Amino acid sequence: MSCDDDGEIILPMPTTELVTDIDLRDAVFDLDTDADASYVLNILTRVEFAMEQAKALKATLEARLLPWLQANGPLTLGTIRYYAGTTKVTKCRDVAKALEALMDAAHGDWALICSCLSSNALKHGAAHKVLTPEEWDQHWQIEEVPDLKEGKPITKVQRVDTKFLPGRAAGNSDTTQQE
Repeated sequence: MSCDDDGEIILPMPTTELVTDIDLRDAVFDLDTDADASYVLNILTRVEFAMEQAKALKATLEARLLPWLQANGPLTLGTIRYYAGTTKVTKCRDVAKALEALMDAAHGDWALICSCLSSNALKHGAAHKVLTPEEWDQHWQIEEVPDLKEGKPITKVQRVDTKFLPGRAAGNSDTTQQE
């Protein structure tokens, strides 16, 4: 173990052996306030490296999973559904006109109007509950998010937990199924 000029302990970058051994998990759970600083730093470094490896592995999996999903269709694991899709955003077409429509529909109920506000000026989901579908369509639009380089929507792995979808029954959590 070596130290820098300020006396800070310098640890070598962990190797894959440090990350893959089962002792790392035990070391994390056994860590207590009596542990030596170099021991704690070693565990911290090993865990951070393992997290970086996991992120890289997940990115590689998603890159390889996307063509599979496009060829074979969605996968469901319990209430989680994986599918190929684009990212979409909902934008207000004209904030002033949308607010006017909300004010008319709320009949002066400012609490109801304020419940439709967000950092994006207005909450499109809340406004959808107040306005008629025709009024909502006049003031909001749903767009697919384009790739900055290509200028067109990117298809990527999407993840949705169906237990949060209205009107959907939760799936069987201990089976994997392909739709």
